[in-house]
Amino acid sequence: MKKQLALLLTASLTVFISAKAQPTIINFDDLPNGTFVTNQYSGVSFSSDGGNQLLALSVPFALSAPNILGGYSGAINGYADVILNFDTPVNDLSFSAMAVNDSGTVGLIDIYQNNSFTATVNLVGQGTVATPDFVDLSAYANVTGIKVHSITDTAGIAYDNFQFTAGTVPEPGTIALAGLGVAGLLAARRRK
Repeated sequence: MKKQLALLLTASLTVFISAKAQPTIINFDDLPNGTFVTNQYSGVSFSSDGGNQLLALSVPFALSAPNILGGYSGAINGYADVILNFDTPVNDLSFSAMAVNDSGTVGLIDIYQNNSFTATVNLVGQGTVATPDFVDLSAYANVTGIKVHSITDTAGIAYDNFQFTAGTVPEPGTIALAGLGVAGLLAARRRK
């Protein structure tokens, strides 16, 4: 019985406390200059509203050599919406906003969790064109999409280094229920 209980406990913990998945990093460096970015990367698709097409570009100021996501419809135009849709929920999402000229809120990011709109957060720039602005969305679990829009930066924004881990984070209630089950098994074992 002791071995069975230990096996059950180990199996339960394995289900709910799995090893952290390796992050996926998308930096567009593997694409030729001028490539329209759509579904080249497994598990995520890139798009834009208004018929714009996103481009991987090598640019003279090369803040992140060799490529950035910085072109729309054949030209550098950092005002178009950037939409990412994930095939399965992701966690620990972050990216770099590149060539941001202005300080303060320079755009908005809509966040979708489990295919439902959750929140809009500000895209904040530091006004240091040569230094990428890190955008950390890791507070949001089970992200199925984001939309960067309403860009107000003087010269627009480019993007790079999208990073995320795939996999669904269990709801707190599910983890609590599993914990109660294990506690019940331990209590039953103690009685015997």
